[in-house]
Amino acid sequence: MTSFFAVFLTTISLLAQPALATDIFSVPEVILSSNAQDVPNPSSLGMDIEAKSALILDNQSNVVFAKNEDEILPIASLTKLMSNLIIWESLKKQISLEEQDNFSSPFWSELVSIIPEKDKKAAQILAYPGDFAKKKDLLQANLVASANNATQSLVSLIEKNLPYGQFMDLMNQKAKSLGMKNTYFYEPTGLDPRNHSTAKDLSLLVGEFYKIKVFKEIARIKHLSVPVFNKSSTRYVYLRNTNELLDSFIPVYGKTGYLEESGYCFAGQFRVKGRDYTIVLLGSPTSKSRFNDIKALTWWVEKNKE
Repeated sequence: MTSFFAVFLTTISLLAQPALATDIFSVPEVILSSNAQDVPNPSSLGMDIEAKSALILDNQSNVVFAKNEDEILPIASLTKLMSNLIIWESLKKQISLEEQDNFSSPFWSELVSIIPEKDKKAAQILAYPGDFAKKKDLLQANLVASANNATQSLVSLIEKNLPYGQFMDLMNQKAKSLGMKNTYFYEPTGLDPRNHSTAKDLSLLVGEFYKIKVFKEIARIKHLSVPVFNKSSTRYVYLRNTNELLDSFIPVYGKTGYLEESGYCFAGQFRVKGRDYTIVLLGSPTSKSRFNDIKALTWWVEKNKE
């Protein structure tokens, strides 16, 4: 008798999700083991997934699931979790506590020059010289749609008050202060494959990142329309959240990432039975396998945690 059995979840109706691709939301096959010694990958606890590395922690920092959580890997746009943490810490010094959580404040409507993205294949706000956007819209665009030039535009805004290169120093210093022992950043968007970390390190960053109320709210935005201003006109750029699990049977919010060198990545949180969990997934071979792994893992947690 084989030591593995496949558990198939009841097919979820997608009629309530017309904007989402059905192949992404097909029900995952969850492979469980009745004996930890029989798991195909000995470093994986409980079930087999396609990602190279994964980690789930509960809100008490207890390990719920782990697979190669200390393996150092490229992290692509998960880099933006740290760059936006530094952006936030820099901007909040300029405003009151009340304004930090109030995007209707004039501070957040101030215009910032948009840096045109040189890499035409990169996620971006299509922009031309002389284009501007509001601070709040750039903050949302770089987290919701992973728009690299939105990130770089905000970084450039912060760098005006910093010595050359200090923004990256701040990112790496913050990583050390959080206890991220195997993490290093070379640039702030994630386009550099040398940016690296581990699932364990990133779980520390996720915990710190989502302490910020604004970031948690932004992570749940499904799509947005960003006004781009020029001297003579205003146009709108429509952006969609790169996270396709906001409408899953167990909603998961967080940040996606992809480079050829990193594979498909994810870092975020979900809630099951009144308890919050942190989830990090690195090195999935396809976007579909990334989201199916996450769906399977969240289902597994829901079934196995009281």
